[in-house]
Amino acid sequence: MTIDIWVILAIALAGGLGSVIRVLMGRWEGKLPYGILLANTLASAVGAWLLINIGAGEFSSLALIGGFAGGLSTFSAYVGQTVGYWRRGRLLQGILNTALQFGLPAGAVYVVALMTGALIN
Repeated sequence: MTIDIWVILAIALAGGLGSVIRVLMGRWEGKLPYGILLANTLASAVGAWLLINIGAGEFSSLALIGGFAGGLSTFSAYVGQTVGYWRRGRLLQGILNTALQFGLPAGAVYVVALMTGALIN
């Protein structure tokens, strides 16, 4: 599959926007990194909705999933925060963060699939 320059630019712009939103959301912290939890969950929901409703190969899908959702979600921030909890002796917070970072996005994908009827055969 060849990708033209306009698709590459759209992915770059959408990815930049997603990254900026993630950085701003990442400032919301409490006992857990709520902003990153929300960013990863929203990125998963957006990606699922786009794949179900648009498909993987469309221009808008490439830009919004590969760019926006990819920029919005982050695995590295989750890892850094979890290691930080463990280094400070907060093992339970690290375990809870790990469970939520995987469980909430997976749950969001499931809810989107249910809402769009994608799970009904």
